[in-house]
Amino acid sequence: MTITNNRLTITVDAEAHVVRAEVVREDVLARRAEASGSCTPCSPRRTLPRALAESAQTITEARDALRDGREADATALATTAATAATGVADRTRESRPVEGRGVWVRPKETSPQAIRATMDRIKHAGCNVVFLETFWQGYTITRPTPRRPPASRRSART
Repeated sequence: MTITNNRLTITVDAEAHVVRAEVVREDVLARRAEASGSCTPCSPRRTLPRALAESAQTITEARDALRDGREADATALATTAATAATGVADRTRESRPVEGRGVWVRPKETSPQAIRATMDRIKHAGCNVVFLETFWQGYTITRPTPRRPPASRRSART
């Protein structure tokens, strides 16, 4: 890192990529240990150790490439290792708790603008679920449709 005439220049070399891959992998290992007691076991968990082992092997290959002076290979391998570790990191995260705050709505709106305004009011009130009333006083609430003659009369006309 250098500063020249108020300009900051950061140079990221192959070594920095390898170190980043190692840090990412260590972070995933720590999260895995933390999550193992609180997450429900599931089949994707079996892929986590394999992916972490592959990531460790790729980091070793990146270190070897760096030692041999093959910086481009080391950078590519380190990036692959970090990406692999990051990809399995999501499997160590618990789901966010979700709260449903709902409201029953009897539709009275007659235009898209009125529907939008009602939905905006509901959202502003902190609700994230809308239960739309579709059955009222023994009848379903639907848009009136033109009456069609019974099927027996329709077939007789054709």
